[in-house]
Amino acid sequence: STGISQMITLVILDEENQTALETSLTSIAGLTSYSPERFSVVVATQRRLDGIGATLPFETIDPLTVEQLFCAATGHVVQVNAGTKYTPSAFDRYFEDAQSGRLHRLYVHAEGTYRYRLNRTLRHSAEGHVSINDSDLLWVGSTPPVVSAELYRELCALKRAPSDQNLYFAEALLQAGEFGVLTGRVQCTGLHEDDLYGEQRLFSADWYLSFLEQWNGLLSRVAAESENVPVYVQRMFLYLAQFRLQYNMDRRNKNALNADQLDRFYAD
Repeated sequence: STGISQMITLVILDEENQTALETSLTSIAGLTSYSPERFSVVVATQRRLDGIGATLPFETIDPLTVEQLFCAATGHVVQVNAGTKYTPSAFDRYFEDAQSGRLHRLYVHAEGTYRYRLNRTLRHSAEGHVSINDSDLLWVGSTPPVVSAELYRELCALKRAPSDQNLYFAEALLQAGEFGVLTGRVQCTGLHEDDLYGEQRLFSADWYLSFLEQWNGLLSRVAAESENVPVYVQRMFLYLAQFRLQYNMDRRNKNALNADQLDRFYAD
């Protein structure tokens, strides 16, 4: 026995891709810290799962009940897309912190899929604690955050658990005030916003305007509640906003916004 009772509830969002689902389950089973006492693994799916080659126990739930499951959980919760892979040491630091009684309410992993620019100022070697006041490290939420169930319940009660991962991380960070950096890496399935060359969303007005609308809502609310927005969160917003501009500079203009929408973009 590990002496630690199901500290992590990990939900895999099934995309009806058997290979991707098996990849994630195999990755979790291969964690050096894995045991059924430490991890509760759940697949959110509406289909019947047959013939899954998994070497670990898991349950299935309806995707619509993930929030309910997380709110009832203990320890920490994390949601990933099928196909997400963890390196074997990905949760070692978490359980070291648990044993020492120094668990953070919010954790992140470094991304291991490619040498990304999105979070380049959070060094590959960085581990440990990052304060919301730190100015030398920047993380904008490119990997699935590991959130304490208590913090998740707070976000849900405040209606601040958005589906957008960057906003989700920002809201969690505002509540927690800090985050920890875990060992190992996570390889995500989706493209990050610094690697979208040729992607259809670059040509959609919604990718630009909804981004501003959502972040303006967050920043305005925080400014009204506390008279100022933490510099760290401002840096997150600007770092994400710069990609919208870079993708449309010089000859790379996607012509996604008409004249009125362009005026709105700059006005916001």
